[in-house]
Amino acid sequence: MTPWLRFKLSPTNYERWEQKYQEDGFVQDKLRYVALQHSNYRCWKPLADLVRYDYFPSASLFVPQTPIPVHELLASSVVGETLLQLRVIASRADPTGEFARKILNPASPTIRFDPKLSKHAPDGSFRHNEAKYPGVVIEVSYSEKRQNLPCLADSYILGSRAEIGIVVGIDLDYRGKRATVSLWRPRIIVDAAGRNAWSRSKRQIR
Repeated sequence: MTPWLRFKLSPTNYERWEQKYQEDGFVQDKLRYVALQHSNYRCWKPLADLVRYDYFPSASLFVPQTPIPVHELLASSVVGETLLQLRVIASRADPTGEFARKILNPASPTIRFDPKLSKHAPDGSFRHNEAKYPGVVIEVSYSEKRQNLPCLADSYILGSRAEIGIVVGIDLDYRGKRATVSLWRPRIIVDAAGRNAWSRSKRQIR
């Protein structure tokens, strides 16, 4: 199964689709069944979060997500190792430790940018408990998703008005058994009117 399919879907039709599937009793029953079978599912998490997809309204692009096992294993490992490092930092009796103790790992939350229709379900994220959006977002890619990482980074950074400060893209090369890590950060640009605007910048680490 191809894990990164793309379909053209207008914003109007996207809104109709989202409303329909949320109101469809058959679909909701199936989601509840999946939730009961999923050992890591948290009862407070909305059922709709089990349906993972990205929507880019500017491109009228709908992308359902079907993560493959190695993809989920890598994402889980990266998040787990980061949490271990955060616990070490959080044990410090200084402002840095205090800040780290307030960082949450909401697993794979649904991120929406109002009033836009953009919706994304990252593979991992870390959010301060006083922030609206995660400060760090993690996306694991593969051949079909690789070309969309810059677009995802744009959507996260620009949609959150730079509240999402780091987008980490981990690109898997199955044949060579090598991974490339790309970091996107916001870059503030002052326009002709003296107002701040945001764009993204990228750095690669191999």
